[in-house]
Amino acid sequence: MLSEYQGQDQVRAYRYHGNKDIRLETIPAQGELKEGEIRLSPAWCGICGTDVHEYLHGPVVPPTKENPHPLTGDTMPIILGHEFSGTVTEVHPSVDLKVGSFVAVEGLLADDSCYACVIRKRNICDQSAFLGLSANPGGLCESIVIPASVCHVLPDGMGLEAGALIEPLAVAWHAVSNAGIKAGQSAIVFGAGPIGLAVMLCLRAKGVSQILMSEPSTARHAQAIEMGARHVFDPTKVDVSGKANEICEGLGPDFAFDASGVQATITEGIKAIRKYGMYYNIALWSAPAIIDMHDMLYYGKTIKSDLSFSKGDFEAVIDAINRGLITHESLNSMITSRIELEELEEKGIQELIRNKERHVKILIRVDRTQPMPVGV
Repeated sequence: MLSEYQGQDQVRAYRYHGNKDIRLETIPAQGELKEGEIRLSPAWCGICGTDVHEYLHGPVVPPTKENPHPLTGDTMPIILGHEFSGTVTEVHPSVDLKVGSFVAVEGLLADDSCYACVIRKRNICDQSAFLGLSANPGGLCESIVIPASVCHVLPDGMGLEAGALIEPLAVAWHAVSNAGIKAGQSAIVFGAGPIGLAVMLCLRAKGVSQILMSEPSTARHAQAIEMGARHVFDPTKVDVSGKANEICEGLGPDFAFDASGVQATITEGIKAIRKYGMYYNIALWSAPAIIDMHDMLYYGKTIKSDLSFSKGDFEAVIDAINRGLITHESLNSMITSRIELEELEEKGIQELIRNKERHVKILIRVDRTQPMPVGV
């Protein structure tokens, strides 16, 4: 049904204007809905490493004023936030969603006509755009209009904080699923940041219990153990591949997942896996990697990689949480801080720049009616 929108004419939004230039601004609310659209009140939004990278080194992803995005025509400034959940406040008559529904937002937009889209790999669409990164609007705005097609309804009992974690978990789920790992096999994860820990949760959800992790930050070791790693190594002090070989039947783990993206991790990851094992890259790289192809050739090893997520990954993560394969306790462990919208730059971006090893995921409360747990 179509609700009567009674929202304000002006809304607050955090917008990206360029390198180290993000502003909390009051902007006009978006107008009437078009076919296929809904109006959303964003509730919680996570800060991603990509957001920090854009703040420090961008614009890399966002379109500039001189070069509009080819799919959407959008230019900077971009309303930030691509890991978010919210409450549906209005729907177009063409949309089969209910006002009041809690949803997680899958911010990927694609042309649905290129070769990648035809083979159901929208994540590498020739013209892909992302709400909150390269397209407007993102989730750091009090009210937004977005396509209903990017909204995934959360089951009863699944809160909006959990909904804001679906996006990074979908990235991890896509990697684990695409790798083809099966229950009972073993894996080592390089990097205990947000995506590395999300990979570990997804591995556990798929029945993998022998999970090793390599992480130089000792501050993250306890978090990794708490969330399910059997063994956590400091690669600056331990021969990781040697220890992994010893623990995994003298053969090494079946899979290595690289969520760090540095030369040391691809070198050690390929070395650590057993014969005919797979090294799977999930990281963004700042420099080209050097690979010893003899190690690949002589032992039948495989390198594989893919970007973000694709059709079905959001639904699979929501189902895994609903079935208890990814627990609410582990999701709560991922949230290391909750802040207000106006605190984004100082207690969000700057905090991650100064103390990223202390954090997994910082969530921003966009909707001030959402309860804020005491002491966080």
